[in-house]
Amino acid sequence: MARQLAPAEFGVFAVLLGVLMTASTAHASFIGIPLMVLSGSKERRHGLPAIALGCTVPSCALFSVVLTATLLVLGRPGLLLWACLALVGGQLQETLRRSLMGRLQFGRAIIGDVVSYGGQAGGILSLAAAGRATISGAFAVMAATSLAAAGLQVWQVRPSVASGTFGREAVEPFWQLGRALIAINGIGVLTFQCFPWLLASLRGVTAVGSFQALYTMVGFANPLMLAVGSIVTARVAHIDEADPERRRTLELRAARRYGILGGAPLALYSGALLVAPGFALRMFFGPSSAYRSLVPDLRIFVLFSAAQYLYFVLAGVLNARQDTRSLFRAQATSALAVPLVTLPLILIASLRGAVVGAVVTAAVRAGVAARRMVQREAS
Repeated sequence: MARQLAPAEFGVFAVLLGVLMTASTAHASFIGIPLMVLSGSKERRHGLPAIALGCTVPSCALFSVVLTATLLVLGRPGLLLWACLALVGGQLQETLRRSLMGRLQFGRAIIGDVVSYGGQAGGILSLAAAGRATISGAFAVMAATSLAAAGLQVWQVRPSVASGTFGREAVEPFWQLGRALIAINGIGVLTFQCFPWLLASLRGVTAVGSFQALYTMVGFANPLMLAVGSIVTARVAHIDEADPERRRTLELRAARRYGILGGAPLALYSGALLVAPGFALRMFFGPSSAYRSLVPDLRIFVLFSAAQYLYFVLAGVLNARQDTRSLFRAQATSALAVPLVTLPLILIASLRGAVVGAVVTAAVRAGVAARRMVQREAS
């Protein structure tokens, strides 16, 4: 996308992706994570996919309104249809894949991920190769692949609707955990969204496009990070051990095992970006791209990816423990770094200030989460 879109146009794309990311975080908080945590209980497991799908409908409706308002502000109402379909398809597929992961059926969940994420990568690359990459085309590919994956995973999950499926008692467990997670993860999303919005207001949308280009490169590993965090949550939630010491040992063992498994390919990719950032930028955006001068910024941004991954692994354990207090402290402390660190840095160093600020906020979040884990283990 960034090869063929002008930086300002790519900045618009970045803002819209930010809305979708916000919607995804809210969905994970209220629906996805509670679904996996509750699936660890045999008494609550039955009927959870149907309840989660029922909760997904109002979530899609709410964020369709937010997306519409954003497009009107940007003066791009023509993108509404495909953007909304991408939103709906993504949320439906995410509900179904987390249903499978909550059952520890990770292999079956990967099939839908290949259709969705693999299809998106292949489709957008095909558009770019044909010289037809546009924002509407990208959202059309995202919508088609997400809806196709959702259709496949409906067949895999086969959610059953029983009496009272959508009643208050059925939704209450989601609300009890989700209301705290919405606030916690909402802080995280708003914290990250401060970077493009501050850049747009202080330095213009071209700087936002450059920031998004860098994030696209390090964010290439985001599906892996999210998958590892989800697997850790599901595994820890299914641990059936009454002894607290033994349970903590098994929790940390699961986090360490899957953290290392996911961290190995991430380390290889991050290492390649550190060793040959210029080559990576040319491969992603072309030899004549406006982003080819971002070599120092890319090297710095790799540190953001490492800190982000550590937090996802730690948060996987904390989510399964329903330790919302520790999660809140990590996100809130990280948010404080925006006015204290990021804003001055953007005023001083523009794009590079935003990149350094992103690394600082991610490191603070991971550091606080790790500290809380150590304190809980010692208590």
